Amino acid sequence: MARPFKICPDCGAPYHRECYEKLGRCIHTPAHGAGYEWTFPYKDDALRTCPSCGERTLRSESVCRCCGAALPPEGAQEPADRADSDEHSEEFDYSTFYRQFQETGAPQVDPLRQTYQAAFGKEEVMDGIPCKDWADFIGPASPAYLSAYCRMQLSHTKTSMSFSAMLFGPFYFFYRKAWKPAFGFLAAELVVALPTLLSMMQATGSPLTAGISSTAIVVLSRIMTVFSFALVMLRTLYAKWLYRKSAAERIRRIRAEGVDREIFTLCKNEKYGQLIENLENVEDSASQMADFALSGQTVAQQITMLAGLTAEDADAALQHILSTDRMAVMDILPDGTAPLAENEEEAE
Repeated sequence: MARPFKICPDCGAPYHRECYEKLGRCIHTPAHGAGYEWTFPYKDDALRTCPSCGERTLRSESVCRCCGAALPPEGAQEPADRADSDEHSEEFDYSTFYRQFQETGAPQVDPLRQTYQAAFGKEEVMDGIPCKDWADFIGPASPAYLSAYCRMQLSHTKTSMSFSAMLFGPFYFFYRKAWKPAFGFLAAELVVALPTLLSMMQATGSPLTAGISSTAIVVLSRIMTVFSFALVMLRTLYAKWLYRKSAAERIRRIRAEGVDREIFTLCKNEKYGQLIENLENVEDSASQMADFALSGQTVAQQITMLAGLTAEDADAALQHILSTDRMAVMDILPDGTAPLAENEEEAE
């Protein structure tokens, strides 16, 4: 018979088996790559043993967090039916434990964000770019990549295994749109294939290989074999670092160039078309005019404003949003509160 609880094999986090199987994974999966290990959220001196169910619960609470029974004053005699029971029962309901822990309002710590801050500081800035922008640029694979970059940063190394780059070669960089390393490795692969090409040309009697002996081709082939192995190792170990450099250049270029004129025109025309379409329908028209009225505008004013909006206006707004002067950092204390600013402390 299977035990009612499940332990994550990667970080050691405990779960109710039914909850774990329903979710299909550990909630800390994104942080596994960075070496995250689960720890019990309370120190031992803050806990006591419940005399009703035998589980550990907080001393500061009047009822047990596990079974809900009222806790007698410490030092009171335990019930007789609990005298011979084990201190830790296998019937612990971890789903109830997690639900009660969340209902207490205790701060929920994101282990992945903790890793970012440990590697890149509280500002979470890598290569001058916020980690949020990195995540938006990389896409769904961002947790794996950012975890690898955190690990590389903490260990002060540029190497990280990439089996995708090892298996797919230059096509890995083409898929990631890292054009410089993509074309560089593609050129290197063509050089590696040169002995094979010469052998085929010599076998077909091509005049281009008339002055090349078979011995020279064999020697060149062996040299290229060693070069090919070194190329694979270089690609496997440094692919993520090369992608990081290429991605940083593209993100900076996107931020510097601002709004794409063609995309801006398409979005503007689409919005204008939506306004006209809504006005042609009685119900949508009434709803649209009500929304504009609440914002202090008429339909005509909204259309006029949209018609006068230019790509330069959108670009200026974007640059204003991306300005470092508008960036803010908030420190969250362990109790879930934020420290007061200096001017607020002086006011008090």
